[in-house]
Amino acid sequence: MKIRNVFVILFLVLLIAIFAYQIVKTNNKTNTGFAAITITGKAIQAEIADTAAKRAKGLMFRQELAEEQGMLFVFEQEQEVSFWMKNTLIPLDLIFLDKNLKIVDIKQDFQPCKTDSCLVYSSKQPAKYVLEVNSGFIKANDIKIGDVIQADTLF
Repeated sequence: MKIRNVFVILFLVLLIAIFAYQIVKTNNKTNTGFAAITITGKAIQAEIADTAAKRAKGLMFRQELAEEQGMLFVFEQEQEVSFWMKNTLIPLDLIFLDKNLKIVDIKQDFQPCKTDSCLVYSSKQPAKYVLEVNSGFIKANDIKIGDVIQADTLF
């Protein structure tokens, strides 16, 4: 009877360990707010904008963006996406990505808009993600349509 109790206890401990592992594994996949991205060998720490509110605010009112930082906009599905520079204080490059993280369009050197009538910039192809980085990043890193980025997590 004692051996049977030992096996039952070991079985329960094993089940609890498996359950705890699954919880930790699931929590590690949740959005931490940032993604590590590599594009043409250059590492970027990108803040994730994956809700309507975060996408609407974007990089508005930011005084600066470090060279190795950016913002990754995540949309529910591939679609034509549009951006403007209203209340954005720093010039930016935009990299439009499809669901497979392949670059489908790029926009370079978007300047801040200081008026109420800002230009709207739309992707030429449907995109699921848009990566905003400092102006000059695309040129400095020889980024081209068709390149594929790597990310530490799937969105």
